[in-house]
Amino acid sequence: AEAAEAAARGECTDAMAVDAARAAGRAFAAASSSIWYEASQAIDGREGTRWASPTPPAAADGGPLRGDPWRAWAREHGWWAVDLRTAHALRGVELLWEEAYASEFAIDVSADGAHWYQLSTHRLHAPGWVPIAVRPRSDGSAVVAQFVRVRGIERGSRYGFSLREVQVRGCPALPAPRPVPQVLA
Repeated sequence: AEAAEAAARGECTDAMAVDAARAAGRAFAAASSSIWYEASQAIDGREGTRWASPTPPAAADGGPLRGDPWRAWAREHGWWAVDLRTAHALRGVELLWEEAYASEFAIDVSADGAHWYQLSTHRLHAPGWVPIAVRPRSDGSAVVAQFVRVRGIERGSRYGFSLREVQVRGCPALPAPRPVPQVLA
């Protein structure tokens, strides 16, 4: 009964939230390292599959890219995103990083897939599951988005980035109520 009342008010509780990425999402990425590591494999519900970005090229000295060249590469190739197909009130994102994890990454959201808002940044010291709560905005309203992106900033290994699973928890957002036209007698 409580969940039904919350839904009627347009609220989304943890109990009501579903994995919108797996249920209806369409994953895409800047680039994948091969057909074996496509973006869709991060939302297939199987921890044995994964999305992987390409491995960054070596620096001129043969060592790993660092500094500005690395940041330029990561902006172009180091992200994964999902289209939830409709707007959702977001409650959380859970990531399962593979050994090629991001030591620093951001969660971005978008209404249209073109204009992005950085929701949060995070630091990691090892691969594995990372639960991220999506907090309401300062005015108390839910964060509503149709697109969610995981953007690598710094890598935790010599490789690019690799996600075994991504879960985006949320509730389909209700459309804004339309004003009732006034009938004049």
